Amino acid sequence: MLVITGPLRSGTSPLARMAHQMGILMGESMGMPRPGSDELEYEDYALSFALARHIAGVRPIGDTRKFFVDYVSERIDHFQRMRGLFGRSIVRGWGVKTPYLLPFYRQWREVLGNFDEKVRVVLCDREPIETYNSLKRSQPPKGSLEPVYKMQDELYESLPLWSENADVVVSLRDTRSNPGGVARQMARTMGLDLEDEQRAVAVRGIRRKG
Repeated sequence: MLVITGPLRSGTSPLARMAHQMGILMGESMGMPRPGSDELEYEDYALSFALARHIAGVRPIGDTRKFFVDYVSERIDHFQRMRGLFGRSIVRGWGVKTPYLLPFYRQWREVLGNFDEKVRVVLCDREPIETYNSLKRSQPPKGSLEPVYKMQDELYESLPLWSENADVVVSLRDTRSNPGGVARQMARTMGLDLEDEQRAVAVRGIRRKG
């Protein structure tokens, strides 16, 4: 089971696309167009929205442990159905990509431990000032940046615990400048053997700016 997380605008999306090309199911809502872009996202939007609203205090989840238990149960069922349909050579694992998982490290690992899931964590790294500048560029002209910056502050506060326990830390700079090397690194982390053609497919669509 693969977790890809990091602060907003730190490079989680290109790594999720890369993982998808390697045969990792990165969300039931996989392959949805990114708003304002022709790029595809591989993420469970329902999960991200629920966690974001909880962190912002807009709509608390309540019992977070039950929430994660239900979520993981559904994802494992979905993964098993897809593997049954397409086979192990196509569906090689499942994963989660969302920045909003950062504040829930302990609850998440506890729940996954109860499911006996072997977890691999890929943490995305980018200079904080670059993430805040990227957030500013991505917001609508009349949109307020204060709640977005506040959310980012909270995500950064949760980063040290993930950093201590991550299997690999990938910088956005490396993802852009050396996508083939990052693909090899991620494949090793997941215990996957990639042919040259598979690796070439995995690195397609890596943007150089953003």
